Amino acid sequence: MEETGNSGEFSALLLELSVRFVHLAPGQVDGAIEEGLRHVCEFLELQRSSVWQGTREAPERWRLTHLYQHPDYAAVTIEPDGEIVPRGGWTVLQPEAPPYRAMMEAQEYFPWVSSKIGRHEIVVLNSLGDLPPEAELDRKSFTQFGSRSCLVLPLTAGDQVLGLLSFAMMAEERAWEKDIVDKLRLISQVFAHALTRKIDDLALRQSEERLRLAATAAGITLWGIEYGSQGVWASESGREALELPPGELTLPRFLALVHPEDRARVEETYRASADGAEVEVEYRLVRPDGRVRWVPCPAAGCGSTPRAGRSA
Repeated sequence: MEETGNSGEFSALLLELSVRFVHLAPGQVDGAIEEGLRHVCEFLELQRSSVWQGTREAPERWRLTHLYQHPDYAAVTIEPDGEIVPRGGWTVLQPEAPPYRAMMEAQEYFPWVSSKIGRHEIVVLNSLGDLPPEAELDRKSFTQFGSRSCLVLPLTAGDQVLGLLSFAMMAEERAWEKDIVDKLRLISQVFAHALTRKIDDLALRQSEERLRLAATAAGITLWGIEYGSQGVWASESGREALELPPGELTLPRFLALVHPEDRARVEETYRASADGAEVEVEYRLVRPDGRVRWVPCPAAGCGSTPRAGRSA
């Protein structure tokens, strides 16, 4: 097949995708990935793409989470309840129970490919004839879902494999030239970074929620500063106890509330805490009406959100 898309246009697409994911909230990442799959497939004239990824509870069990199919080559249908139905029905495979989106596991249908991906290898199949005899189940699965040529790349974060990114042709076979493989490897890195941020952001939100519930149950106030984002986090009771203003609170806005005589000392103390030092400081917050409130911060509680502080 003739190579599609020149390097300059692809670089622009890659930059566009990268920038799009930078400031996305966790809840917007999935939609952006679906849209990204469509853009990549249209640009490189590919007919299907999918993302399979693990969960925090089962990181090594990769489930189908994102799918794009060219409208003219849609080989599967996803029912409103999430059931996945191949076009023409289950003619090659006979699963005991129908698979559902976000429940269908790559290791169950593509065990040979999954083992390769787990070793950080890229799987290039110019035709299903490239599969070895031990990949018979993979061959049946590819045939059932209409794939004639496939390229599968690991989604990695450091040494961890988060899942896989696959591209396929249904209408004809395709030779996956090195140039195309290299381009799609870059795309996999963009998606892996976005998914890593999403996982970390969700984990942080869940941790903060558990911390908030624990603080409420214990009748204490919790708060802290996250130097990575320069944001100030506080439980609801912490905001009330410290009389913090509503809305997002950044470190500069927080320091503006500190008494001028204490401000430099507080900033120095918190920066030392951010570097891992155990510190202790007591300072004054000045309220809009001029009232002054003393705030003690014990050694175990100054610094980033996971080591949230207490107010007296």
